[in-house]
Amino acid sequence: MHINNQVRKKLGITALEYIVCDFIGKHLSHGLPSGKYKVFEEIGVNSSQASSSVKRLAARGLIQVGDKTTATKEWYTAHIPETRINPSPKTKSKVKELCSEAIEYYNERTGSNARASKVNVDLVSEILKKDSSVVADHFKMVIDFKIEEWQNDEMAKYIRPTTLFGGKFLLYLEQAKEHFRNKKKK
Repeated sequence: MHINNQVRKKLGITALEYIVCDFIGKHLSHGLPSGKYKVFEEIGVNSSQASSSVKRLAARGLIQVGDKTTATKEWYTAHIPETRINPSPKTKSKVKELCSEAIEYYNERTGSNARASKVNVDLVSEILKKDSSVVADHFKMVIDFKIEEWQNDEMAKYIRPTTLFGGKFLLYLEQAKEHFRNKKKK
């Protein structure tokens, strides 16, 4: 997950708090149900760390805690100076096409019925912002690698698009490349 250190410093929060607030703001658009911190394990943050971060962020006014925990206007306005270029319709359709291809492959491999939902398209778009050289075969490689690595493990429950295409995708991709390179050598 990309941390905008300029915004983080401006808000006076830790990297962990930034990650938690960013996840709430970007991926939990309908809010986080009260006390449901297990969802943060998808991004490598345990429930205890998430709970503490949520309390500190609420005290700073960056998130609002209630029936649902949501990011506040202050969180979003802190990012306004950050120039965002809206992708053209052509770029958006390419991202959706790439996401659809990755999801179709994921469904073939897992027997699932996932869709190229807005959340999944947004995840793919974030990956492409970080590394524009990512192609469909990279998604397939990560899917194959994580299925092989996690299928008979307690991690099997995390073989889903939001985990595979989340903030650790580029790390998973590097792991997959290394894994398959070593496999070819044998």
